[in-house]
Amino acid sequence: MQDRFAATASRTETEVLKFDKDTSWKFLKTMSGIDAYYMKSPHFNGNMYKFSCVIDAPHDIVYEVLKPPKVASERMAWDKSIGNYERLETFSEELSISMITSKAVMMGMISAREFLDVFLFKTITGFEAKHWVFAESVEHEKYPPKSGIVRAHTYPSGYSATPVEGTNPQTKVEFFINIDPSGMLPRSLVESALPAQQVKYIQDLKAEVFRRFK
Repeated sequence: MQDRFAATASRTETEVLKFDKDTSWKFLKTMSGIDAYYMKSPHFNGNMYKFSCVIDAPHDIVYEVLKPPKVASERMAWDKSIGNYERLETFSEELSISMITSKAVMMGMISAREFLDVFLFKTITGFEAKHWVFAESVEHEKYPPKSGIVRAHTYPSGYSATPVEGTNPQTKVEFFINIDPSGMLPRSLVESALPAQQVKYIQDLKAEVFRRFK
């Protein structure tokens, strides 16, 4: 079973690295110092997004906050966008499966969603070192969809933390969000809600990074 999830994670890595090099991203807008871009997802009928900003903190602290933790309380303490988080299986220090339940948004017009995702942590070196979290939804016979909640689908997605050269420690973070929330939702509602929700998540992440760094 681990081999199956490792193979999925490897394919996810390959696809996300293509997104990282893609030059067809279209600028959407800047929100709270976070640049947002979009392009049509190759996996479903909707857009995927890229978010980029610089955090005034060392990359190792940023990366530790980016990575889904082993202990649920560590994530729940700062991420206001989720209603529940649980690490379900740990195959290695780099490969794991977690269940994340989002909160309802847009005054309840988009109900809570659950995500069953495999995560791969990997540092890729080259011209610069990028510290990655790759993510994609998986199916697992031990964790079938629950009644009463929509299971959304994370198509190949990823987050990266890259050190910025300079006197003061800074980290460039990029988020490649390729999510189909599923359910009977107007596409216009999804495209309106998702960028704003992701920006709120990044703001929460930055606050937690500063709390640990300061």
